[in-house]
Amino acid sequence: MTHQHSSVSAAGLLKKVIALPFSVAGYLAFEPVTTGLLLYGLTKAPSQIRDQLLRPLQGSGLPLDRLVTPLKYLFAIGIARRIHHVLDRLALNYWHIKRHGEPWRFGDEKLSELILITGGCSGFGALMTKGFAGKARVVVVDVSELPEDLAKLPGVYYYKCNITDASEVASVAATIRQNHGNPSVLINNAGLGIGATVLESSVQRVEKIFATNLVSHFVLIKEFLPAMLEARKGHIVTMGSIASFLSMPGIVHYCCTKTAVNYLNDGLRSELLTRYRNGHTICMTSVHPTFHDTPMIKSFRSGSNRSGFAIYPAEGTTNRVVEHVLQGKSGKLYIPESYYWVSFLKMLPTWFTDVLTGHLKQSLTGERRDS
Repeated sequence: MTHQHSSVSAAGLLKKVIALPFSVAGYLAFEPVTTGLLLYGLTKAPSQIRDQLLRPLQGSGLPLDRLVTPLKYLFAIGIARRIHHVLDRLALNYWHIKRHGEPWRFGDEKLSELILITGGCSGFGALMTKGFAGKARVVVVDVSELPEDLAKLPGVYYYKCNITDASEVASVAATIRQNHGNPSVLINNAGLGIGATVLESSVQRVEKIFATNLVSHFVLIKEFLPAMLEARKGHIVTMGSIASFLSMPGIVHYCCTKTAVNYLNDGLRSELLTRYRNGHTICMTSVHPTFHDTPMIKSFRSGSNRSGFAIYPAEGTTNRVVEHVLQGKSGKLYIPESYYWVSFLKMLPTWFTDVLTGHLKQSLTGERRDS
């Protein structure tokens, strides 16, 4: 098993090295600063500068307009992308340039904000707990016991709780409020997933996955959002996935829950925008990492590799989340950021996604994994 894992890791590293030049080229091609400077150099700059730029192409017989026309298109696309990102960030923050509500207080484990993290004893949750320690007060809610290394951190408190039991959540929430006050940041991180097909999954297992990954979000939001609205300060972070936008064989139940929490995040944002008093003071963030090295990924590691997705260090996700929460603003985080394009897959035709994910190739070549 160890040899197989090291072989997979080496293959993944080689794939990243090979892909790096293409990633850099793709970034530069759609970066309007790059294309804009090239356009200026080829069309408006003094002749000696144009000659320097065109020197590598001398003797090729390539007309200047063959370079300028594609650059114009790339420049226009780059500008459109920039405008899109600016408008998207503005919309996610309720169309306010400056956040409304009470100011955030971070930087002290005794006096600053209270952050509640579900599933904080392992995986992403444990790493986020470490990241916030010393910068805020952190309450870890988990059905598992708190690891010793987390218990030693300053300003970290632990409450054992089965978040799929609404009455238990209500009881633990009352204790947290009594001991620490109301959380101003809720990170719905706890998740459950298994690598199994629809027919291999028992109804009880599917119900548990939905209760953990989806229903608990509703329960916890209803428990803590009212106090956030009253305080005119709050942040709800939804740990989604790249699976929010792409359903994959072997983890269909997991994909369903991640699609649903993405809609919950967006739907609650729309209610905060239009229905609730002080709604504009509540930040909403959804996080969409691709496959990262956490305990959960071990249950469907082979399935993710067959889909062509690399497995990344978990710290890449948690560091982004911690940094984003400390900035005190809403957002949608795609991790790594280059996977932003996956959010558009739902708008593409089925045949295209089959080609992109390799499902078509598996179907034509018979590379099926039979149950």
